[in-house]
Amino acid sequence: MKSNKTVGIAFALVFASFVLSTISSLVSLHVVMRDNVRTMNKVIAMRIYDNISYELSEPISVAKTMSCDIGLKEMLQNESEETTEMMTEYLHGLQEGLGYEMVFAISDASKTYYMGDGILKTLDYEHDEYDQWYPTFVQKNTWHDLDVDIGETGLEAWTVFVNARVQDYDDRLLGVCGVGVLMTGLQKMFQGYEWDYGVKVRLVDTSGLVQVDSDEINIERTKLEDLNLSKDAKGDFVYQDASDGSFVVTKYVENLKWFLVVQSNGVAESGQFANVIVVNVLLCLFVMAALVVFVQLTRRRANELENVSYKDQPTGLYNRRAFETDKDDMLNELLPEDFVYAQNAEFRDFAKQLGADLTYEEGPGIHNWDFWDPWIRRILDWFPLAGDLVD
Repeated sequence: MKSNKTVGIAFALVFASFVLSTISSLVSLHVVMRDNVRTMNKVIAMRIYDNISYELSEPISVAKTMSCDIGLKEMLQNESEETTEMMTEYLHGLQEGLGYEMVFAISDASKTYYMGDGILKTLDYEHDEYDQWYPTFVQKNTWHDLDVDIGETGLEAWTVFVNARVQDYDDRLLGVCGVGVLMTGLQKMFQGYEWDYGVKVRLVDTSGLVQVDSDEINIERTKLEDLNLSKDAKGDFVYQDASDGSFVVTKYVENLKWFLVVQSNGVAESGQFANVIVVNVLLCLFVMAALVVFVQLTRRRANELENVSYKDQPTGLYNRRAFETDKDDMLNELLPEDFVYAQNAEFRDFAKQLGADLTYEEGPGIHNWDFWDPWIRRILDWFPLAGDLVD
């Protein structure tokens, strides 16, 4: 009983140690992973920021350069019947020469939307919601801005439009010009980082509305409400914890006036936690099984040694040590009064198994001369002895 209690305590201690080890491992893993994710997200954000700057800096520069072009200003300032042909030729040359999907210019006076292949339409932002971007951009009173749209100009894909303000020498508005860049390149770049590093990459405006995303369903529909987007942290990478437990790095992109958002995938950390738990559970089961086997082998060996020490090897009968060890229990059992009765009975059974021709008798009494004397006389009478017994 005492041995079973000791084994139970040993099992409980082993199990408790594994539980504490698992908890400690999970806490340490959480801290290490948070540091690693923080560092990795910053490195990814820096690389994406550089790539975005490379991808969009040129179209931004082109749009700004167009807005300063004297020829464009003169065409917008002096519109006539010849303007359409000259404007089309001018825009087509830029589009073909620079390889953009579209190059455009809009007259603020006539609201004519010029493209490289002719006039697209006349803006009517009071009745056409697609044209609302124009007064919105004009009212911002900024030199350039970016807008995202699809299908408006015949490009059946999400497009980033770089809009630039065109003014005369007296800073009076002449119109808006710019270029359109398909978002496909940015989306593929974002998707590559997402697949390689298990993150989510987006470009969002200052309100959190998604402008560029590898998943098109999120563009201009999903809004990241829980992010703290502050333009005050210009040039800095800002670290935040999202409401879903993921880790976010944001960076304000000055030229785009958008925020780059790199969000870690919480599933990755959960997967690591699950791996730690599974490994510790399997290790615990292995150690428990090994301990069970060890206890069983130890008990079996102890029983074998006990049998060797308590029994006579040739006969298999209990020896004096067994008697000294178990005499109290033997005397308390309902046996005949002679305390060596059990050994005599075992020897009787052993002799019979060997086929010995023996006579066995027993009777009531205790281990003293009052019992021995008459039985000794009977044995002596049985022996073929000459003469009489002497009392």
